[in-house]
Amino acid sequence: GNTRPSQKIPSVGSVKKLNGVHYTVTKTSAKGGTAEVTKITGKKRKITIASEVKINGFSFKVTSVRKNAAKNKKISTLTIGKNIISIGANSFSGCKNLKNITLKGTKSIKIKAKALAGTSRKIKITVPKKISARALKKLKKNLQKAGISKKAVYQKK
Repeated sequence: GNTRPSQKIPSVGSVKKLNGVHYTVTKTSAKGGTAEVTKITGKKRKITIASEVKINGFSFKVTSVRKNAAKNKKISTLTIGKNIISIGANSFSGCKNLKNITLKGTKSIKIKAKALAGTSRKIKITVPKKISARALKKLKKNLQKAGISKKAVYQKK
């Protein structure tokens, strides 16, 4: 028979690098594990934060972006996966080319201080069609507190 041990569940702190995004396991579990975006490196202009990431064959929901995450200041288009509920302080500050953000989730996101300070003044935010008016209002408030331009344009898609 096959007596090889099955894949080990990645421990907390395990890192997976995917297209310039570093995902770090924050809660380990065969089902229901979570990960955080700890760093965004490289020179890619389009960055997608996955809703989940597979490590050793196990799926981890990506629920947060760590503070000061974006070392890549060239980002112009950012897609944020639907499981993100927290974006850390200064995470995208100084990304002056960042002019398109697509949010895949409909849940409210905690956005910490200066997370989006210094991003493009003509930034465009795309949100899911099915986001509630209340959630959108709260999101706008959170984004403005985080330093997004008052001229930001919001659209549903």
